[in-house]
Amino acid sequence: MADITADELYGFILANAEEIDGVLICRVSLIEELRARGIDRSQQVRVALVKELERRGLVRRPHPRSRSLILTEPSGGRFHADVARTQQRIARLREYMSGEVLRGKDFVCASWSDCESSIPAGCTFTEGQLSHVGKHFDLTKEGKPYRVVVVGQEVGGSGRRVTLEERYERVHDASGLTQRFEGYRTHKRRNPHMRGTTLALREIFGGPGTDHETEFLDVDGQSVHLFDCFALVNRLLCASHVAATSNGKPTKTMLANCERHFAATMKILQPTLVVVQGVTVWRRSQRVLRPRQRLSDHFVECDLAGRLVLVGTFTHPSARAQHRWDSPTSAYFLNVVRPTLRSAVERL
Repeated sequence: MADITADELYGFILANAEEIDGVLICRVSLIEELRARGIDRSQQVRVALVKELERRGLVRRPHPRSRSLILTEPSGGRFHADVARTQQRIARLREYMSGEVLRGKDFVCASWSDCESSIPAGCTFTEGQLSHVGKHFDLTKEGKPYRVVVVGQEVGGSGRRVTLEERYERVHDASGLTQRFEGYRTHKRRNPHMRGTTLALREIFGGPGTDHETEFLDVDGQSVHLFDCFALVNRLLCASHVAATSNGKPTKTMLANCERHFAATMKILQPTLVVVQGVTVWRRSQRVLRPRQRLSDHFVECDLAGRLVLVGTFTHPSARAQHRWDSPTSAYFLNVVRPTLRSAVERL
């Protein structure tokens, strides 16, 4: 049995493809790559896996005996990123945060003492945990704008006064590039929150399987990880946790005071699709994401500072029992998250 899947081989093909006259072609020897991975019967394995990719409509051969592969685009074309526009957004967000929340490593929020004094006994307060914004946030595909924001409650781990740059490193570099959806050898398994986030992004942007090699999008001919194509914004920029745990215990005071920072962040990012993770998070976000029309049980058309935005409202991926969705086989993901996000993409 081959120690490689069709998804893994497709990731290798995509990473090694070159554009020739507007067509993506992989001319690298797949057999040599399979042999380098120590896979027996490399010729037979190559044939079987390429046939599987052809069946999916991901590749085709110029002629039956060709060793080159042409990458097709079954989902409707390539993504385009307005990197300059994203950099402008990040600069504006950095300017706002520097003036209102975190200036370098100095926490300057005017509500600091009010919020910290409101937490219950037995809890710890962690301040100034800023957002993650991917460098390819401003995406379009066939004219559709894919500005995707995932909204959680607060950062679950430790870490005081985390800058935008540090948050990018933790989400994109550490969780995205270093960790894996499923743990593999020296690569740790992502936590349930980021596993669910991965599944949501796959549904929005497209991408087969759960292998790491297929977590990369073709953006202007470059291979870009999913985590570089979205923003992760928490409803709270400070966290109250039960001591020595990641169990969030935010207060009404914290939620009220931090609403202005959440609103400012969302206005700067101008998302077209928002994925809300958590029932309480959704309930406490509706003064910023103002519902206009409920399209289904978990799909709402909202107003964000005069702009239309589509919002999927879900439980947290690490929720208990039937509401958990950090696995592609979970009932909640299959019956709630997947169909909702597919409907949202159709309406973009």
